[in-house]
Amino acid sequence: MNNNEVIVIDTETTSKFKEKALIVEIAAIKLDCNSFKYQILYNSLCNPNLTKEKLEQTWICQNGYIKSEEILKAKPDSIIAKELRSTLHNYQWTTFNLEYDGAILARNPWNISKNKSKCIMKAAKPVCGIPHHYYGIKFPSLNEANKKLLNRSQPETHRALSDATIATEVLIYLIENGHYEWK
Repeated sequence: MNNNEVIVIDTETTSKFKEKALIVEIAAIKLDCNSFKYQILYNSLCNPNLTKEKLEQTWICQNGYIKSEEILKAKPDSIIAKELRSTLHNYQWTTFNLEYDGAILARNPWNISKNKSKCIMKAAKPVCGIPHHYYGIKFPSLNEANKKLLNRSQPETHRALSDATIATEVLIYLIENGHYEWK
């Protein structure tokens, strides 16, 4: 296991509910936690074997982030999963929202559950300090963490590579400022 590097993954899915969500796009970025240099390891659309009609009923297609035709032309998710598993071998990995993405990645055909690091969103919560109207401090969205920690405001793209890049940059901020240990 490489203890100086962590892989940041982002997924785009068919549902906001992890129990129903199927991955339609995935990206992985390798971060060197000493130099804070990062590189794209993986970025691909994937076809979860849904019909065009079913895809067009998903929130990601209904909101225009990804077209059903793009997803239908992509490699099957089983092939993407195999490629990603071989890429992740010997690395710790995380996501911005590890509870959501981790649950989806643990299921077939992905079967990725070993070597998880800590959740970026949970580490960012006390640092962002965004009040919740019912209870204490809320978990920040990726865009809220980007704005609060990196002082940047960007439109939500809901594309895996863009979101994985922002999550990686938020993670760098957290590591540099002593709010996240990847080991």
